[in-house]
Amino acid sequence: MENYIKELLFQHDCVIIPDFGGFVANIQSAKINKTQNSFSPPYKEISFNRDLKHNDGLLIGYVSRAKNIGFVDAKRLVDSFVKNLSLKLNKGKKVIIENVGVLQMDKEKNIQFEPSNTINFLLDSYGLDNFNFDPLEEYDVTKRIQKKFEERSPASLLRRRTMRRIAIAIPVIVALVLIPLKTNMLDFNVDISSLNPFSKTEQVQPKTESTVSEKPIVEKTAEAPAKAITHQSPVSQPEKPVSGLHYYIIAGSFLSENNAQSLKDQFTGQGFDPIVFKASNDFYRVGIKGYSAFDLAIEEMREMRKKQGFEQVWVTKY
Repeated sequence: MENYIKELLFQHDCVIIPDFGGFVANIQSAKINKTQNSFSPPYKEISFNRDLKHNDGLLIGYVSRAKNIGFVDAKRLVDSFVKNLSLKLNKGKKVIIENVGVLQMDKEKNIQFEPSNTINFLLDSYGLDNFNFDPLEEYDVTKRIQKKFEERSPASLLRRRTMRRIAIAIPVIVALVLIPLKTNMLDFNVDISSLNPFSKTEQVQPKTESTVSEKPIVEKTAEAPAKAITHQSPVSQPEKPVSGLHYYIIAGSFLSENNAQSLKDQFTGQGFDPIVFKASNDFYRVGIKGYSAFDLAIEEMREMRKKQGFEQVWVTKY
C-alpha cells in the first residue's frame, strides 16, 4: 500500500486514504540559497490533511488495477491498511510511509506529519538535482575603464614621454661623468669624481635569484571555489607543501579556510593525500597532488580533467 501511495503522488497532487486523511502535493518553484551558494530545482512539497477522508476512488481503483482484483476486494485491503495505521498511532507509535514521510499522534490526539524529502515527486524536474555553485567575485568595470582613459589622456602621455627621456638621459650623464677623459684640454688638477651628481646616492644591491618574482603558471585561469559553504571558525592552519614538490594540481580555491578543509576531507575520503596552503592572494588552495617537475604536473592534470568531477583542476607553483 505504501508503494501505491508513492506512485500516485508522482501522478496526482492529492492522494486520499479513505476514512483516514489525504496527502497533498504542492508544487514549489526552484530556489537559490545565497548563503550556502546552492540551487534546488522545482519540487512537490508533501503535506497531510486529516480532513480529506472522502473516498474519491483513486487509491482503491489503483489497487484494483495493480493487483488485478475486484473493487470490493481492493476496498477491503485499503480498509485493513487504515485500521492498522489507526491502531499504531493510537498506541503512540510512529508510522513510516517509505519515501513519503512519518505519521505520529501528538498529546492532543492530532496526527502530525513530517515529510521525508528523499524523493522529488515532480516529474518535470526529473534528472535535476541540488548542487552548489561557485560564488562570483565582484569586479568594478568602471574603475578599469577610467584607468584606460587616464592612461590615454594628454597629461599622462606627456608624463610617459618625459620619463622616457629621463630614462635615456641618465645613462648618458652617468657615462660622461664616470668615463675618464684624457685629453690636453682637460688636463687640470680637478677631481672629476666630485662632479658625479650621484655620489651621495645609495648603492642598489643587485637582485639575486630569490628576489626575482616567479612567472604564474599559464594553466591557471581563475580561482575555483567550493562545493559547500560553512560559517565556522577555522579549525586548522594552512599546511606547507612537501619539500621538493613545487607544482601542485589544485582542486579548489576559497576565501574561507573552512571550505578548503571541507573539500580536503572529501578528497581524503577518495584516497588522495591533499594539503591546504595559503596563496599570495589570500585564497586557501586545496592541492591534491604534488610534483617536482612542471611537465609532470601538466601531464597529470590533463589526464585528470578527462574524469568526471576533475574538469576544473589546474596547476600552480608554490
